[in-house]
Amino acid sequence: MGASTAVLFRLAGVAAILAGVLRALDAFAFKFLLMHDSEQLFLVTDIFLLFGLIGIYSRVANRVGWGGLAGFAAALVGILLVRSANGIIDAYVVGATIVAVGVAVMSVGALAARAFPLPAPILWIAALVAGLLAYYIESDWLFQAAGVSFGLGFVMAGAELLRRPGAA
Repeated sequence: MGASTAVLFRLAGVAAILAGVLRALDAFAFKFLLMHDSEQLFLVTDIFLLFGLIGIYSRVANRVGWGGLAGFAAALVGILLVRSANGIIDAYVVGATIVAVGVAVMSVGALAARAFPLPAPILWIAALVAGLLAYYIESDWLFQAAGVSFGLGFVMAGAELLRRPGAA
């Protein structure tokens, strides 16, 4: 692995950590920010999610197989759907669900292949379960917990990329 690859993984790690912290904060943003301000925060969060997700997938790509690739691709598509929702709640819900499912599918592949340390994939799977449950029982606090779990998964994954860039 060349020095430039290590640098790219570290940058992806920083992006993942920033994405995770921002995503955890996003779960509470609607209580403290005006709509326009929260939309700007969500945009920045999604940009960091994209870069972090690319780095995380790149780290495990050779071990998670087609299922991991499908999860990664779904997560990317989900982020694009969220970004194109333009105030349409259903598009946001669909996009966010696709992101959560995609990251969870990638997580299952990473767990099965032992391609990534446990905390991040477990947090992402827990976020999916909590988010789906929150949607069906209409629980704000469970939805917030899902966002925090999702964000903490990115923080943990980013820390791993910083600690061991490019390790398989």
